Amino acid sequence: MANSTRTLGDEAELALYTVTATEITRYRDREWQNLAFFSAGLAAVIGMILTHGCLVRQHGIVFDIVLAFLAIGNVFYTCFVHTRLTMQRGTARLLEKHLGLDDLKVDGILVLRRLRRDCTPPQIARWTHGFWSHLLPFFIADGALALFGMWLIHCA
Repeated sequence: MANSTRTLGDEAELALYTVTATEITRYRDREWQNLAFFSAGLAAVIGMILTHGCLVRQHGIVFDIVLAFLAIGNVFYTCFVHTRLTMQRGTARLLEKHLGLDDLKVDGILVLRRLRRDCTPPQIARWTHGFWSHLLPFFIADGALALFGMWLIHCA
């Protein structure tokens, strides 16, 4: 039997870190699934507007509501998931600092590399991380699709 210096607390902290890493993956995947789902919904409604123009124009307000719901729902639900993702990332960084994983080196190579602007221990993940570069372009595109669909209903 090997001599182990791990305690029950260490095992619990490692289990918590594993669960947190799993949650980060789940929320990150859910974020992209939301964007794809709402964008596909908008594209489907626009496809229906283009193919069944007379029927759509008779019930224009209903389609306006559906387009607005898809565009606004995308923003709110994806921001909710992004907030949860940011919370999990902050928890992971705190656990990494507590477990000493942020300075872990194997054969002189740093295992976990965190791009930090400052060296204050530990930097909590900001909500805007990934928002401007990943989410905002989708929000703008979905808003443009919704406005395009409304334009097709009422002006084209």
